[in-house]
Formats: sequence, structure tokens, C-alpha cells
Amino acid sequence: MVAETLVGKTVDVIVMREKKEVHLSIKVEELTETKIATQSSAPVQSFGLMVDNITPELRHKFGIKEKSGVAVVSVEQRSLADEDGIQQGDIVKEVNRKTVRNMTDFNEALSRIGND
Repeated sequence: MVAETLVGKTVDVIVMREKKEVHLSIKVEELTETKIATQSSAPVQSFGLMVDNITPELRHKFGIKEKSGVAVVSVEQRSLADEDGIQQGDIVKEVNRKTVRNMTDFNEALSRIGND
């Protein structure tokens, strides 16, 4: 998915934060030895965030009112997602102008990046 995205490509993401849409652009960068050395956890080929379907547990934990999208459950420090302002509890509603209702939509949108 993300590993197949061209370095330098910018991906548009819409997240919900405090009931408002926040538009973010994430630029894919090459994972260099320097960046690997500064990671606080094991390096991964991603934007540095973990998302999941919105469940009753996540609704309760993060106070989510949204019924569709995917919830950001964690963000790696100093990752692309962190640097672009994505926060735990945000709701991703769109990736690269593709509507995201659930993990299936999210993964499909990511798989199409670079193929558009």
C-alpha cells in the first residue's frame, strides 16, 4: 500500500476533529537511515498512524460521534502523520478524494495512490 506510493507524492486526507473537517496533505518521504535512527519505535513503511473501524469501544474511548470513516488509534512521534497534525481520535473520512466509510475503503484508497 503505502510502500508502493511514489516518494514525493502528496496525499490529501480529510479527518474529523471536534466535529469539524480538517484537510491535511501528507507528503510521502523516503525512509532514510537518519530517520530510522530517530524513530522512537521500530521503523515501518507507513505514514506513522494506525487506524481501525469505528467500534463502540473506540466511540467511548475517544468520544466519537461519527458513524462512518476510520478512527486514528495511534500516531507515531515524529512520523509524517505526526508532523502533519494528525492526532489520536481523529476520524479519516477521505483519502485522496476517495470517501472512506470503513477499513475496506481506507485500504482501497491507499492501494490506488500513485495509480491515479
